[in-house]
Amino acid sequence: GKCSDGGSWWIKPSVSGMTKALAAEWIVGRLGRLVGAPVCEVALVEIPQALLPCEFAPGKALVAGTGCASRDIGGTPTEIRATLQHRDDDDNRRRHAGVFAIVDWFYGHDVQWLLDTSDDWKLHSHDHGWYLPPGGQDWTAAELRATVGTPMQTLGDSAGLDTTELDRLADAISAVDD
Repeated sequence: GKCSDGGSWWIKPSVSGMTKALAAEWIVGRLGRLVGAPVCEVALVEIPQALLPCEFAPGKALVAGTGCASRDIGGTPTEIRATLQHRDDDDNRRRHAGVFAIVDWFYGHDVQWLLDTSDDWKLHSHDHGWYLPPGGQDWTAAELRATVGTPMQTLGDSAGLDTTELDRLADAISAVDD
């Protein structure tokens, strides 16, 4: 969608059962950017009543209210899941280190990335709705607290990650206070 800033954004509306997914999108996107991880820019957006009725996906009606949006990265993106690819292209050795960091920090599930095929396979992490406690988007504050310090599964092969970037990210994450 086009937002009031004139930019193109991918918008997740607040629909039944999705409010915690929107919170995860916002939290991971904002804190990921704070520490310099390769996440897409996120913003909270207001979906006005004037846009209704509207079907945003087959069989899914748009509702007025707050949504979470990710800025379109432009270029020619292709989505990948589960396995990081093109580590030796662009500065993906550094960017992959950032993905390892946020997946571990936020218990990433249903991991998804965009590769910009028009920009040397530059990687962007996006769609963080299933991050936070293991088990998906129906979490409670108590479950969030209970997972603190619990190791997360790895994304697989870490060979070739930028170790200087891993050290920088560890310091940046440690510096984030409550």
